[in-house]
Amino acid sequence: MRQDPVECLFSFICSSNNNIARITLMIDRLCKTYGTLIGSHAGFQFYTFPTIEALAGASEEDLRALGTGYRAKFLIQSAQKVSEKGGREWLFRLRETPHIEARTELEELHGVGSKVADCVCLFSLDKHEAIPVDTHVWQITIRDLDSSLEEAKSLTPKIYQRVGDLWRDKYGSYAGWAHTILFAADLVKFKDRREEALGETPSPSPKKKAKSASSTPSKSPKSPKSPKAVKSPSSATPKKSAGKKAAGAAKSPKSPKSPRPQTPKSKAKSSSPAAKGSGRKRSIEFSEAD
Repeated sequence: MRQDPVECLFSFICSSNNNIARITLMIDRLCKTYGTLIGSHAGFQFYTFPTIEALAGASEEDLRALGTGYRAKFLIQSAQKVSEKGGREWLFRLRETPHIEARTELEELHGVGSKVADCVCLFSLDKHEAIPVDTHVWQITIRDLDSSLEEAKSLTPKIYQRVGDLWRDKYGSYAGWAHTILFAADLVKFKDRREEALGETPSPSPKKKAKSASSTPSKSPKSPKSPKAVKSPSSATPKKSAGKKAAGAAKSPKSPKSPRPQTPKSKAKSSSPAAKGSGRKRSIEFSEAD
């Protein structure tokens, strides 16, 4: 593909932290608001992509109203920066500039990192060796080219360059197009076609996996066994050894116990029959509740 550099640049600024459906909606709204009507067909109206001047003169509030979010200021600032550098002609001149130099110049724009810059280089500036690297491409590289990259904790500039070099070493000057094909083949909507072409066993889609997992009855976990009752230390009476008993008896003979004085029991009884029954009734009620 050889897209228009202006359209490619600002479309990829809209793509950061976004999905395809939302990106399409954003660009459609930008074209309707800031583009020029070309014509209509089958009930659809077609517009040109906004010019650099139109985006540079837009307000952040108006762009946010179109759903661009935080990217609104990047669109305005980048359009103003491109205008300062020479506008549309400057972007087209980058086609004659070596890849790394062109990428470095694009990275000076607001909202443009290495990945967006490489996307613009590959899809509109004739840099067929450019490899746009995100976490998805990083995982493909680990799987197919160098498993040691799995040890890297994040996608640093050094790792970014390493991933690109691995693709260029394997696929040569058209590594960017090999990257695009393998990236697309790894998407869910194209995965079945890839497996069919390679003669692989089709793997179930995530939805099918989730459905099969929910249909299989799960085993109920076994209830934990109740712990055995443990005797409290206070209830256990330590046994004295016979030797200790004998030693204690030899040391001090036990003195005879003096008889305890017995207190005479009160013979007085309650003369009330209700009082007689009430004590017994209470003891019975207590024992039942206990």
